[in-house]
Amino acid sequence: IIQTCHGKFPELEQPSKYADFHVSISNEVKEYLNEKGIKSKIILNGINLNTFKNYRNVNKTLQNILSLSHSEEVNKLLSEVCKEKGYNFTSINKKINPIWELESVINENDLIIGIGRSAYDAISCGRNVLVFDYRSYVDKAIGDGYLKQDNIEKFLLFNLSGRYSNRTFNKETIIKELEEYSTVDADFNRIFAEKNLNIVDKIDEYLDLYFQLKKNYIFLIMKNFKIIMFKYNLFVYTSKVFIHNLICKIKFNIVIQL
Repeated sequence: IIQTCHGKFPELEQPSKYADFHVSISNEVKEYLNEKGIKSKIILNGINLNTFKNYRNVNKTLQNILSLSHSEEVNKLLSEVCKEKGYNFTSINKKINPIWELESVINENDLIIGIGRSAYDAISCGRNVLVFDYRSYVDKAIGDGYLKQDNIEKFLLFNLSGRYSNRTFNKETIIKELEEYSTVDADFNRIFAEKNLNIVDKIDEYLDLYFQLKKNYIFLIMKNFKIIMFKYNLFVYTSKVFIHNLICKIKFNIVIQL
């Protein structure tokens, strides 16, 4: 059994004692498991790049913004920013107004705001991304900010959760982040996803891990079997020697008595 641990806060994301091995989806999770004495391998979240892809290019200048935040407070703040700057604003909260074909809505927008899986999907669609949101297991809305080539690897250490930078945002700082908007970053995001987030590659990583664990498991069984057989043969040998010596001793005593 290989368990994938997606985080360190929710109960369902905690490592199971019944798993034979664990996969961490980020360096943050790996370190968390290490603290519990559990070894793991990092495999990033995989995305179906045939579904989440670039159906149309982003606009040269920022016009349309989509929020995938779960927070009414965050969406209210973002709505005020967009109204002030003249951006078209849309929000989708999967707990309130979920949709199935999310990739279609993502492609209708130039920049996506969210964390975790929302950011992964947006990257794969070749959109610009602002890593920012609120989660109930964190006491405030935090983020990493505008995603680009020189920070994406750092932000991924914490699964694009916003906890790498752990920054708080207000209207002014959000506006400043949005001013970094660039079509170059959107193009880079898609290329990055193709190289690092392809679900097909992730499945191969899991299969490689499984077969390696299986190989190690068989090796361990064979090793233990050899140890058991050695101990068994040693027991048989010592038993034979003991019995032989006992018989000789009995014969010797009989001869003495005679």
